[in-house]
Amino acid sequence: MARAMSPERINDLVKRHRPRGWRVAQSKHRYKWDSAACCNVKRILYVPTLKDDESLFLFFHEVGHVLKKHFSRNLPHHVEEFEAELYAVHLFRAENIPVTKYIRQCIRERLCSWIESDRKKGVPIQRHIARWANHKVKKRGRSSDR
Repeated sequence: MARAMSPERINDLVKRHRPRGWRVAQSKHRYKWDSAACCNVKRILYVPTLKDDESLFLFFHEVGHVLKKHFSRNLPHHVEEFEAELYAVHLFRAENIPVTKYIRQCIRERLCSWIESDRKKGVPIQRHIARWANHKVKKRGRSSDR
């Protein structure tokens, strides 16, 4: 369940954490966990309407992509997403905003989907990320059911 936050606090957080030279475009049509994005060419962060902790988490996640320079680094998707998620969690804790159980579950679901996507492409998965996301990897080799 999303925790509503005051518009003043949200505006203050956006002002303090928006990357220099970037704009924020909010839209009520973007309210899904995978609907936030950032465009390096136009330097715009596309986020849902910032009204609660979940939408603010998506904003911080996109800020993480910008500040970690994911546009200029060649990393697997699951590594990029992991770094951005950890950055958002760090900002939540630094700003004394609780990371709810629902947000943690959504983080793990998103990471598992990126891990699975990279695995299908043949990208080696970093074990600490799979372990953090509680991703169940099918073991290869001999089967244990005899």
